[in-house]
Amino acid sequence: MVLNSSPFGLTAGSEVEVEIHYLGHPLANHEFQVIPDGVDEDDYEDTVFKTDYAGQATIELEASGGYLLFSQFEVIASGEHDTREYDRIRHNNSVFLEVE
Repeated sequence: MVLNSSPFGLTAGSEVEVEIHYLGHPLANHEFQVIPDGVDEDDYEDTVFKTDYAGQATIELEASGGYLLFSQFEVIASGEHDTREYDRIRHNNSVFLEVE
């Protein structure tokens, strides 16, 4: 996850441009979350955003406080690690932003 705009000096109403890639390729139509401070876990479905065809999205940070940007995706791959077999690899990315 890459921020295409500065994370410094953010104020309520600021917009942040995000780009999500895997191995140099954009994750098109990829769902990710923008979770503001104080949001109850039961309301997480209201925090889902989606990238466009180029793996990009613009998010408006509506209020002051902290925001967790979180992306998770899986790659189907098999192998062995520390004598344990696996059939997929999970990738997690997160960024925390503070809005004044």
